Amino acid sequence: ENCNRIRLTAEGNLIPCLYFDEALSIAESVKKGDIQGAADVLATVLKDKPKENRWSEEELEDREVSKRAFYETGG
Repeated sequence: ENCNRIRLTAEGNLIPCLYFDEALSIAESVKKGDIQGAADVLATVLKDKPKENRWSEEELEDREVSKRAFYETGG
């Protein structure tokens, strides 16, 4: 299936995929009005984003899967 979303948490973190534990904070750039900084964070998250869901692939075995409940992540 396609994976066409990134997640923005209430804390201001961007997550490239729902089951990823890694996140980058965009909050500080937004608070400062730093458009280029926010764009750089967004570009990094988009670069790291998988093109499709990999729920059952071996890649998940090598990655720390998020312990967050899906409803805590946000949409």
